[in-house]
Amino acid sequence: MKRFLLLCFLFFSSLLCSNQPQFTFFQPPEGWLMSNPTHLEDGLKIGFVQSQRKIFTPAISLYIEKIPCDEKTYLNAVLKNHRSDITKSIRELGLLQTKSGKSHLLQIDTKSNWGKIRILQSILVKEGYAYIQTATCLREDFLKINQELLKSFQSLCVADDLPSTLENHEELDKKLATLLTSWKKHLQTAKGEKEDLFKANFFQRNQWLPFTEYITHNYAEFGICWQILAIQYVKEQLMRMY
Repeated sequence: MKRFLLLCFLFFSSLLCSNQPQFTFFQPPEGWLMSNPTHLEDGLKIGFVQSQRKIFTPAISLYIEKIPCDEKTYLNAVLKNHRSDITKSIRELGLLQTKSGKSHLLQIDTKSNWGKIRILQSILVKEGYAYIQTATCLREDFLKINQELLKSFQSLCVADDLPSTLENHEELDKKLATLLTSWKKHLQTAKGEKEDLFKANFFQRNQWLPFTEYITHNYAEFGICWQILAIQYVKEQLMRMY
């Protein structure tokens, strides 16, 4: 399991950084597995599946995008996009309270080669960004898992930064300060593109890998979603430094 987490961390560390400054995470349904990170599209932060053995399995994901308009305009555009597809049937289910505010809940029914599909989508608009959780399952399975999906949607947390998600974050603060200081010195003394400097054996071996192992060993109780997104978030912070 630890080896799997480390491989995931290494993959996410190679992703291009985004301009999204907040730290965002959620709790997937208990027992669900992280989906293959190589299948993530741009803007899709993380995904989970109920089973890796089924051809079509219930899944949930988190997508974040910067939006150039207000909440109402954005939601109208989303609805218009869904309704333009004649294969879809869409219902607005109202507001859902998450840890970071009220999201808009949509239900979308469609068809695929595997049968009738039901999609639940929770859209939270906050400070110029849209945080979109999407859950997909066969319609026949929906009643079995809909409460799990709603609970996962409600767990969405958009925090000002990573440490603020912890009650006691003094140790993490120190680890981050050490990492940032080392990275800044590395930028000043080495030549090359940031991504290449980040991948350099010296920095990886002495700073980055020990930090990811620290997250793995010390914050397992927060779950793999928090851990993976924490690593990704810190990588993005490093890439913003000059």
